Amino acid sequence: MDAMKKFFSVYLSEFAVELRDDQSEYFGDGRLICSQKDYGSLLKFAKRMAFSHQVDLHDYTTSSAEYQY
Repeated sequence: MDAMKKFFSVYLSEFAVELRDDQSEYFGDGRLICSQKDYGSLLKFAKRMAFSHQVDLHDYTTSSAEYQY
């Protein structure tokens, strides 16, 4: 899928903030916070949210990325 057409979403659950792309199916118990096309700004937002809620950030947009704060 072309990167310009890709959307990314942030979900908040009790234990983590999750960053996902539109290709991954979500079956968790998290609440959708927002979706947008700009991965960089959404990643910054997700990091700040994880820090403020004192939970881990799980980045499921790449196979190897997972951040903890």
